[in-house]
Amino acid sequence: MSYNIAVASTDGINIDKHFGSSDSFFIIKVNDDGTYENLGERIILDNQNNDISTSCGESSCGHSCGGHNDPAIQRKAENILDCKCVLCFRCGPGSEKQLGKNNISVFAVNMKVDDAVKKIIKYYKKIDEHESLKDIRK
Repeated sequence: MSYNIAVASTDGINIDKHFGSSDSFFIIKVNDDGTYENLGERIILDNQNNDISTSCGESSCGHSCGGHNDPAIQRKAENILDCKCVLCFRCGPGSEKQLGKNNISVFAVNMKVDDAVKKIIKYYKKIDEHESLKDIRK
């Protein structure tokens, strides 16, 4: 069964953005045969005025993004509901909890998008086929 992956990236090549400070996500479609394609960048709008989402408030969370705003995090999660997981450089506990409520898994990694997507495909294939995950990092 095909599925989508949301990727927090500035360039679509490297996973280099925190989930909370991302105003867009690249969407990767994984096909039934294990091939994948980049569907493009999905910009997350913050409000009725169609402002780009910043998802951070006035207080600092220590990650240079200004503090997390729960409604903005919820809005981001709602905009990637069609995704099985999200790949990001970092994800705070509040964001991870919100994504979990929507059955979206979080993988915080520091690698190239293609490498991470290949590992995710392998991971979900093993889970779907009830195989051991023992050698998944290879």
